[in-house]
Amino acid sequence: MIDVTQEELSRAIVEELGIGELSKEEQEEILTLFGENLVKKLTTEILTIVPKEKHDEYMRLTEEGKIVEVHELLKPHIPNFDAFIETEVSKELALTKERFAGST
Repeated sequence: MIDVTQEELSRAIVEELGIGELSKEEQEEILTLFGENLVKKLTTEILTIVPKEKHDEYMRLTEEGKIVEVHELLKPHIPNFDAFIETEVSKELALTKERFAGST
């Protein structure tokens, strides 16, 4: 799995979105929205891929923060999980750029 810190990820997203000139508060607001939207999108995509009988287990494991177990549950259904995440992050970055293009 990809190993980056929250701070590194935030810096990369700020740079990718071109919002470095905004105040820290505005950056945090955009990062929070980005994160919330990404989690919703990932959950929706995962639930369309994973069989229905695994949905409750997936939701329970994510709520409990059991990342390793979630990865093991998803591996048979999403073999290249890192690529899946990268694709979804790229899509959400593009959507966020569109949303905030006029704001920056």
